[in-house]
Amino acid sequence: MAKKYALTFAVSAVKDLEEIRSWYLDQQVPEIGEKLVKEVLADLERRSEFPESG
Repeated sequence: MAKKYALTFAVSAVKDLEEIRSWYLDQQVPEIGEKLVKEVLADLERRSEFPESG
């Protein structure tokens, strides 16, 4: 099993994700913002397990 690396998020990165989600909410398509943020977080989680994959 590969070593899993800890993820640390900068405050600015969290703020950016919140702003992205908020923008899609303002556009009246909150499900797209939620999906995008979830995909970003899932990708980061994968990279913490397999950092050489991308």
